[in-house]
Amino acid sequence: MIEKNAATPATEIRALTVDEIDDVGGAAISLGTYIRRLIWQIQNAPENSTLVGCSSDMSSCTWQSN
Repeated sequence: MIEKNAATPATEIRALTVDEIDDVGGAAISLGTYIRRLIWQIQNAPENSTLVGCSSDMSSCTWQSN
């Protein structure tokens, strides 16, 4: 789970599962690119929100307000 909360400065990031890493390979991007995009998505997430889901190439994510 990834959650961004104004009350806590840290953002929680769970480990990627093997299946999720395999899905990245199907999107024809490197794991490094995937991680850079994930970090960008987290940094630009709305405050007080929880990640709902992202596209397979991490180019877009959906966030839900807490």
